[in-house]
Amino acid sequence: SFIKVLVLTLVSIISISCNSFARNIEDNNDFMEDEYHVEGTPNLTRWSYTSSTSEDLYISNGTATMTSSVVGYSGITTKIEIYFYLQQYDGAWKNIKTYKDTVNGSYALKEHSYSGLSKGYKYRLRCTYYVYSGKSYDYFMEYTSEQYY
Repeated sequence: SFIKVLVLTLVSIISISCNSFARNIEDNNDFMEDEYHVEGTPNLTRWSYTSSTSEDLYISNGTATMTSSVVGYSGITTKIEIYFYLQQYDGAWKNIKTYKDTVNGSYALKEHSYSGLSKGYKYRLRCTYYVYSGKSYDYFMEYTSEQYY
């Protein structure tokens, strides 16, 4: 009886944990832009070539300003690729603009602007990062917080 209660308690805790993790950021877009163009082999140990990544979305007067920075390790990181996906929520998230930047070296700071946002929607930025050392790369996917315009 004690074992049954213990097992049921553990099952309840696990299912509650799974539900909280199941609420991952919804994103059913097609990201073939980067997935088909990436060369090399993913590194199984993340953060080997990458010290930090950051991304930001600022909206003013119908213009989205998107920034991203990546700091790699000098002497280890050889190339950084950043894919920007500006997304709008209209019942589901959809990509409305995509940018790609490639920097040879261990540091990247990039900015893009997109004018003509429609009022009355939520927006966010999705960035994917490929941080290389030779032909091997660290991979990261990050989202900014949602902005209402």
